[in-house]
Amino acid sequence: MAVPEYTCRRTPEPIPIDGDLSKDAWRTAEPVSLVLVDSGQPPDQPTTVRMLYDDEHLYFAFHAVDCDIWSTFRERDEMLSEQEVVEMFIDPFGLGKMYFEFNISPHNVVFDAVILNRMEPPDGPRDIAGLREWDCDGLRTAVTVEGELDTRRPVSEYWDVEAAVPLRELVPPRLPPEQGDEWRLNLYRIDRGRDKDEYQAWAPTGRVDFHMPWHFGTLRFG
Repeated sequence: MAVPEYTCRRTPEPIPIDGDLSKDAWRTAEPVSLVLVDSGQPPDQPTTVRMLYDDEHLYFAFHAVDCDIWSTFRERDEMLSEQEVVEMFIDPFGLGKMYFEFNISPHNVVFDAVILNRMEPPDGPRDIAGLREWDCDGLRTAVTVEGELDTRRPVSEYWDVEAAVPLRELVPPRLPPEQGDEWRLNLYRIDRGRDKDEYQAWAPTGRVDFHMPWHFGTLRFG
């Protein structure tokens, strides 16, 4: 599977993080669509993501179509991936051995961790450690829901996630990034429906496994 590329544009002013994706800044950002992580086919409940940056933050905007929006988690660093979630895996150095994982639930609960990954492509034994004690200082997230949360009935339309990740916390090779700098990154969503689960990705990995950094896409700062 070809590795996707995304040119992340600079926003001229900081973006308020309130979960409202109708801001003018997001209209200027190119959307990408997530696909099924194993097959690359379109999901039944689509997800689009936009990205922007400035000198201080990398910004994300997820729009997740969802008829049944739910999560029981309420505490930071619970295992959000067991339920409904959107995720960002960010590798500023692009080596695939250490990267940052961010998960955000429909209740705006956050899981963040530093991941150490010693797997060797393409099919090396799983050898991954997550440092869940790390908290991203200054991370800001917000969620809006169109519909009802936690009713477990198909009565909703979508949930939107906005996030601002402080660049300094990612210890990048250059701060702030300069035009043309490239990082590796992948974007994910897990939808837990009543009848089936959908595992989605920007850069599909060929199987239901998100921790395959050699498949991460390229984030190019424009």
